Amino acid sequence: MFKLSPIIFRIGNRGAFTSNLGVGIRQSRSFKLFSPSLFQKRGFRSPPRFSQFQRQSLVSHFNRIQWNVLAKPAIFTAAFLLVAPPAIHFVLDRATLLKRNPQALVYSIIGLNVGVFFAWQSPRFTLLLRRYALLINDRFSSVWSIIGSGFSHMTFTHMFFNMFCFQSFGSTLAVTLGPAGFLSAYLGSIVVSSFVSLAVRTIARQGVSGSLGASGGVFGLLGVFSYLFPNAGIALFFIPIPGGAWLIFLGSIAFNAFGMFSKTRFDFAAHVGGSLAGIYYGWRAKKDAKDRRRRRMIYS
Repeated sequence: MFKLSPIIFRIGNRGAFTSNLGVGIRQSRSFKLFSPSLFQKRGFRSPPRFSQFQRQSLVSHFNRIQWNVLAKPAIFTAAFLLVAPPAIHFVLDRATLLKRNPQALVYSIIGLNVGVFFAWQSPRFTLLLRRYALLINDRFSSVWSIIGSGFSHMTFTHMFFNMFCFQSFGSTLAVTLGPAGFLSAYLGSIVVSSFVSLAVRTIARQGVSGSLGASGGVFGLLGVFSYLFPNAGIALFFIPIPGGAWLIFLGSIAFNAFGMFSKTRFDFAAHVGGSLAGIYYGWRAKKDAKDRRRRRMIYS
């Protein structure tokens, strides 16, 4: 995901959108990654000054934060994380076609992203997409943009690399977790990454900016994959990286955490949020698998 400057809010100004020069990952039998980096472009923020860490400055800054802006997103995020997983399992556990071919869900999500991309190219959909597919921190118009922005790309490069990464991890995890578990983890990662992005921008008082893209969800899938397959072989530009998937994932978290204080156009906060969600869903999937094995041993 990446952020867009306030000029984007002028309807029809297509020149306001900047493309993502992010990365792609390609799945292979050894789970090799082929990409210059794993970080999707999403934001811009000036690095904090030393004065911001002084006590008086921090108190003054804290008092000026518009906490009410986060009320609806927080309620929606909590409700979604609580209600969505059982609802998704109720529906998809009865979808025999997806259970036989879990990767059909992966390509359906890719198709949805492609459809939204083409919708952005038509001015007739601008108002609709700005409301439901663009996460705006100061002009929060619809809570559904918390999810919709994760399926939204305005440039082909941004969409291509995000979907390349998504397919690389998704094709494996859809089979490992099952359609319902995979979709719950992916949507949950998108929602958490969007909320963290909103929270950081609000607390840092960055001003009005828009955010969109699937990188928060992709980092979530990377987290799940790395937790479940920590020793999977990873290669960057065909060069093997020692340590396996888990070490690479921890390195990406450190990189994104440091990036939150840098002057770039990447929304590192969203990446961190998606990564943390991925750790949780990976832990939950491993725990559920152990519980199922334990029950089979008891009743066998």
